[in-house]
Amino acid sequence: MLTPHVSTTTSLPPFGAVWVRWFNSISSLDHHEWDSLVEDSNFFNSYRWLQSLEYFSRPRSVLTVFGPGGLLAGCPIWEGQPDDPLFSPSHWFTGLPGPWEKKFLWVGAYRSTHNELICGHGARHQEALALLLHELQNKANHDGLAGVLLPYMPLKRALYISSYHPDAQVLLHDAEASQHISPGGLDDTISSWKKHYRTRTRAEINAFHNQGNQIEWSPITPALEEILVNLVAMNRSKHGATTGESWMRKVFMSQHQSKAIDHSIVALSRNKGKINAATIFYRFGNSLHARYFGSDYTEEKDDFRYFVLSYYAPLRYAPKYGLKTSHLSVSALDAKAKRGGCIEPLATVAIFRKEKLADDLVKKHNFAVVDSHQNRFRKHLTPEWFDDGII
Repeated sequence: MLTPHVSTTTSLPPFGAVWVRWFNSISSLDHHEWDSLVEDSNFFNSYRWLQSLEYFSRPRSVLTVFGPGGLLAGCPIWEGQPDDPLFSPSHWFTGLPGPWEKKFLWVGAYRSTHNELICGHGARHQEALALLLHELQNKANHDGLAGVLLPYMPLKRALYISSYHPDAQVLLHDAEASQHISPGGLDDTISSWKKHYRTRTRAEINAFHNQGNQIEWSPITPALEEILVNLVAMNRSKHGATTGESWMRKVFMSQHQSKAIDHSIVALSRNKGKINAATIFYRFGNSLHARYFGSDYTEEKDDFRYFVLSYYAPLRYAPKYGLKTSHLSVSALDAKAKRGGCIEPLATVAIFRKEKLADDLVKKHNFAVVDSHQNRFRKHLTPEWFDDGII
């Protein structure tokens, strides 16, 4: 059972003021009040998802700022996982001198590769944002940490956030892919691509169907859940994970407890009545978020099931439900770019305990990241990569 919150507030604040409150669990906050400030692109910091992470792992502290009208801003924090390259500053910032081997205060959902602070857009919310950042810095200083890291933030959001703290610096470190969903669906979207990509996509879709596969969409039912556990475990095992089916069962159990499972929708491949592959998505606002893929690898078929279920099927499904964007996360960017993915920059907002990093070294680092992505993905990059303001 999750423990009750602990608040730093000991008396009522002055009328009209904004004030900080710490909680030791997202469950201590109001579901609707929190999600009213969550952007559609930020599902993995939404209330139900954060709650599912607490059930899966353990409760983690949440920093909030309140005003007379209620919640103004907030963020979960966690301890980081530097032994994993996905969450290792020394891996991200090779060549940029900094205290990367030391411990930081990590801001955002546990192991999330997309983070945005929970905050509205009015003048009072801007005041709350500045207070939130200063409180994070105070927390890091109090705990003897090297500083604060707000990683995997969309670049536009990172630049905006950093403007509310004098010591904040924006460091590019990764990129994510997303697909714009045309109201005209899959065929309309493909028709806007270059001939080479149109030809490749149609060949992959044809190969998928020629092998006898059919696409279905389904919520996660009890009967389907055990099939998904098996398929996802096989995929994770293929890529080196050792946690097996028990890990995925715990994921589903946690999502049932938090009701995050209610946001799920699954693209299935069925062949001769048997489900042989699946991609699990989550719907939030007008966005679709791909999270887990599973496949039966006892079948040796080159039928492009991963590409079809994860990249093409959503383009046909999503317009029927008013969805605007399919978010595809940070991995396999080359494959995603070649199949309609737009590559968007991700940055860390860093606030160090001691002195800031040298501005010229930060610019050099950011330029190197931009240059690398421009050379690799030039025709697939979002406009932010070409903004002189980031370097």
